[in-house]
Amino acid sequence: MTSQKYDFRQFQEELARLERKVEKQEPAKPPGKKLGKKEIAAQRTAMAREEFLVLRKRHDLSVADVVAFFPEEEG
Repeated sequence: MTSQKYDFRQFQEELARLERKVEKQEPAKPPGKKLGKKEIAAQRTAMAREEFLVLRKRHDLSVADVVAFFPEEEG
Protein backbone atom coordinates (compact mmCIF):
# COMPACT_ATOMS: atom_id res chain seq x y z
CA MET A 1 0.00 0.00 0.00
CA THR A 2 1.66 3.19 -1.13
CA SER A 3 0.36 6.48 0.10
CA GLN A 4 1.22 10.07 -0.66
CA LYS A 5 0.17 11.18 2.83
CA TYR A 6 2.21 10.48 5.90
CA ASP A 7 1.19 7.29 7.68
CA PHE A 8 0.00 8.01 11.22
CA ARG A 9 1.27 4.64 12.41
CA GLN A 10 4.73 5.77 11.42
CA PHE A 11 4.11 9.05 13.26
CA GLN A 12 3.04 7.12 16.37
CA GLU A 13 6.19 4.96 16.23
CA GLU A 14 8.39 8.03 15.96
CA LEU A 15 6.63 9.66 18.90
CA ALA A 16 7.17 6.50 20.95
CA ARG A 17 10.87 6.56 20.01
CA LEU A 18 11.13 10.18 21.12
CA GLU A 19 9.41 9.35 24.39
CA ARG A 20 11.84 6.51 25.12
CA LYS A 21 14.74 8.80 24.25
CA VAL A 22 13.52 11.49 26.64
CA GLU A 23 13.06 8.95 29.43
CA LYS A 24 16.66 7.77 29.02
CA GLN A 25 18.13 11.27 29.03
CA GLU A 26 19.12 12.90 32.27
CA PRO A 27 18.10 16.53 32.47
CA ALA A 28 20.96 18.98 32.10
CA LYS A 29 21.76 20.76 35.32
CA PRO A 30 24.15 23.55 36.12
CA PRO A 31 27.14 22.51 38.21
CA GLY A 32 26.58 22.84 41.93
CA LYS A 33 22.82 23.39 41.64
CA LYS A 34 20.15 20.76 42.12
CA LEU A 35 17.02 20.98 40.04
CA GLY A 36 13.67 20.52 41.69
CA LYS A 37 10.95 18.24 40.40
CA LYS A 38 9.13 21.13 38.74
CA GLU A 39 12.25 22.32 36.92
CA ILE A 40 13.00 18.77 35.72
CA ALA A 41 9.42 18.33 34.51
CA ALA A 42 9.50 21.70 32.74
CA GLN A 43 12.79 20.82 31.06
CA ARG A 44 11.47 17.45 29.86
CA THR A 45 8.31 19.09 28.56
CA ALA A 46 10.33 21.69 26.67
CA MET A 47 12.55 19.00 25.12
CA ALA A 48 9.54 16.88 24.14
CA ARG A 49 7.78 19.89 22.63
CA GLU A 50 10.82 20.85 20.60
CA GLU A 51 11.31 17.31 19.29
CA PHE A 52 7.59 17.00 18.51
CA LEU A 53 7.59 20.24 16.53
CA VAL A 54 10.62 19.07 14.54
CA LEU A 55 8.88 15.78 13.81
CA ARG A 56 5.67 17.58 12.78
CA LYS A 57 7.59 19.91 10.48
CA ARG A 58 9.62 17.07 8.93
CA HIS A 59 6.45 15.23 7.90
CA ASP A 60 4.53 18.39 6.97
CA LEU A 61 1.64 17.72 9.35
CA SER A 62 -0.82 20.37 10.40
CA VAL A 63 -2.12 20.67 13.93
CA ALA A 64 -5.46 19.36 12.64
CA ASP A 65 -3.72 16.22 11.30
CA VAL A 66 -2.15 15.56 14.68
CA VAL A 67 -5.34 16.25 16.64
CA ALA A 68 -7.41 14.08 14.30
CA PHE A 69 -5.02 11.19 14.96
CA PHE A 70 -5.97 10.93 18.65
CA PRO A 71 -9.37 9.47 19.61
CA GLU A 72 -12.09 11.83 20.79
CA GLU A 73 -12.60 12.12 24.52
CA GLU A 74 -15.90 11.00 25.95
CA GLY A 75 -18.11 13.44 27.83
